[in-house]
Amino acid sequence: MRSNFFVEGGEFCFEKHGFTAHFHPEFIDTLCWLPRFSNAEKKTFDVHWLALREFLSYIRDINHALFEHLHIDSPLDDYGSFELWQSALISFREHVDQKYNSSSNKNNYLGGMHFWTGLLAHKNKIPRVYKLNSFGKSTGDLKPATVADARLPPHVLKAIGGSERDNHSEMSRLIANLKAVEVMGDYQLPDNFTELHLDKKSEWLLTRRLSDIRLGLEGKFIEARRIRAEGLVAIRAHRHLCPLIDEFLNFNGGTGSLNPKLKDIRELTYDELRYGFLAWFWYYNGKIQLKDKDGKIYRTATKQLNEVRRKEGLDVKVYGWDDLWFADRLGCTSRLYSPAVLLLIFDNSMNVTSATNLSKDCINAFGDAPVIQWYKRRAKSSLFKVISSKINISSADVVRHVLRVTKPYRNMELLPKDKDMLFLSFANTQSKRLKVMFPRKPDDVTFTGHMKTTLAEISNGNWIATGEMLRKSILLLSAMNGGVSKLKDEAQHKKGKTSTTYAHRAPMKAKHDAIMREFKEWLQTLITMRIDNAAEKLGVDPSEYKNRMEQMIDSGFGGLVCSDPRGGVQEDVDDGEICNKVARCLTCKNKEHVFIETVNNVMHLLMWQEALNQAIEEQRIDGTDLNWHFWLSFIETILSRLTDSPVENKKALVADAKIQMSKHDNPYLLIDFKEIS
Repeated sequence: MRSNFFVEGGEFCFEKHGFTAHFHPEFIDTLCWLPRFSNAEKKTFDVHWLALREFLSYIRDINHALFEHLHIDSPLDDYGSFELWQSALISFREHVDQKYNSSSNKNNYLGGMHFWTGLLAHKNKIPRVYKLNSFGKSTGDLKPATVADARLPPHVLKAIGGSERDNHSEMSRLIANLKAVEVMGDYQLPDNFTELHLDKKSEWLLTRRLSDIRLGLEGKFIEARRIRAEGLVAIRAHRHLCPLIDEFLNFNGGTGSLNPKLKDIRELTYDELRYGFLAWFWYYNGKIQLKDKDGKIYRTATKQLNEVRRKEGLDVKVYGWDDLWFADRLGCTSRLYSPAVLLLIFDNSMNVTSATNLSKDCINAFGDAPVIQWYKRRAKSSLFKVISSKINISSADVVRHVLRVTKPYRNMELLPKDKDMLFLSFANTQSKRLKVMFPRKPDDVTFTGHMKTTLAEISNGNWIATGEMLRKSILLLSAMNGGVSKLKDEAQHKKGKTSTTYAHRAPMKAKHDAIMREFKEWLQTLITMRIDNAAEKLGVDPSEYKNRMEQMIDSGFGGLVCSDPRGGVQEDVDDGEICNKVARCLTCKNKEHVFIETVNNVMHLLMWQEALNQAIEEQRIDGTDLNWHFWLSFIETILSRLTDSPVENKKALVADAKIQMSKHDNPYLLIDFKEIS
């Protein structure tokens, strides 16, 4: 096992700095082996070496979980999970920030560790970790995008032993949220949760939180509908009190005059008086509650109700006069419109502004199924979606109920810009700019605040989300389950580039990295399957290696086999080192063709062809280069041999493969062609 390495004659020794006494020799040996894959000059390497020493010393001094994994006495089954490396890097960044003053110096340490983790990931020794923000620049990091990387409030950060820095980047938030799931005990976790890879944990968290949100929103909507229904029943039951209350409220006696109906009013109980006022609002006041702008009548009503409350000894916090209590039973308040608009966003993947600005005529008939229509400002076009009838509360149910409760408002004077709006409310405080108070569509700030409150109630205050985050979460889950094409269909994007931006979030990045690691493991198995004891020589789990090899043999999954993958045939691959230069396989003397005509193989051949053509189009590779030219020729030869065959089932094979290809994400599109050229 090596403990030192050389770059341009300069020695870099782990033993000299005491690391061999603490870190596992296999890990040290790997670090000594990595620099051969870098073109960095010694001057640059001096900086990278300094960063590595600082990092190793830091995780050792604080006894970070990664150090425990890499410790000299550990079994070292692998070099550590994504979570271990990413959390260690995040913690190291904070350490560097506190220890050094110069942004340039801080960036040298951070950049140095990006260099080392990049090399380790390049050689498939660790999962690829994400680069953190540099110092001295704008944070530039994405604000919370989904409910999986939501900001965590102080009490949750304290519970997980974290700090505000865990809210500073997308990946640190995701890791903190996953840790909170284990610590807070809000969910029943799968039995194997701790063993799952980051992509599976992220997908589980995203799915679970979205499920809870949908159920929570439906529950809140049903509760708001129930409250109003009970209010209407109470209105009918107390309508006989309306004449008495009307005379009482409209008494115009002079100063010192006693209201002749006061004695009768005082004989009413608290419930009778409050529901009596509710009935009077419905039958005598245009189905809207009194507001403070109503002056004397409002003061008379509030004074009398509070007098009865005190007489019965009722808690002012629960039974004091509350405009919203009446508004909830008469019309549309945030208790209704907030879950309503969030349900519409959830079920139709609408933009927030599209949902809050829906027209009252947004539901249309389309054959036998109702369709909801909205305007997307950025796309400058109207979008449509068929409303599902398979859910308990559909978009049609939401719209119909909102129209029903806002109907009284539409008989009042409205601002011209609000006349055709679905969402109206009379619960707002009076605007100082208006002498007369109208029902109005809540403004964007009001909508945003109430939606945030609704989602916080559903999360029990343990994470913070917005309406826009809800939409992005739904689209991201679509991408994780069905690829970017499904996201594009769900969001009704015109361009795939827009959809890709929505999919480029921490959970999806984790899934892509998992796919790439799986591909590299497959490739490693494919080109070493004829080597005796290959798993042991590669340092991988023998049972996993055997399973992959058996799957390949059973399905004929491959295309090429290398007769001597450790032969060092390629000029920049050393003798004894596994070759990964896939680009050169077709021109390599060690190649062996073993293409077996199965639907699975043809599907992967088509995927590889798609990836090559896209890489050429995007100028990531040169299509005229001999290596890539031979690859394309090989694929075309195989496909033409099948499609030109007089045997009909071979043509059907290609057709079936194309169908299967349309159902799967193409893992080859994720390949870094620099790695395999």
